[in-house]
Amino acid sequence: ITIDGSIPEHRSGIPGSVKNPEVNATLRPGIELNGANAGVSSGLNLQNSSGHLIRGLIINRFFSPANGSGDGIHFENVSNSVIEGNYIGLDATG
Repeated sequence: ITIDGSIPEHRSGIPGSVKNPEVNATLRPGIELNGANAGVSSGLNLQNSSGHLIRGLIINRFFSPANGSGDGIHFENVSNSVIEGNYIGLDATG
């Protein structure tokens, strides 16, 4: 599974490039998974799999009574996966 919700954020003073926006941009999370009304659950639940890329998400407000807080991303028997550039447990401002 690949989830990439990154949004390019252009830096001022650096010429833009339509073909390669990452040359002049930093990436910031752009998709929010808000668990405020989700009941008892995790933001993402990945099991018995491999090769995931999870990038550019804002994951917050998930709750589990077992540990008093929620799992933004719950992995079980998962390998060879990358989680990068996410805000987990934070709002969009970081």
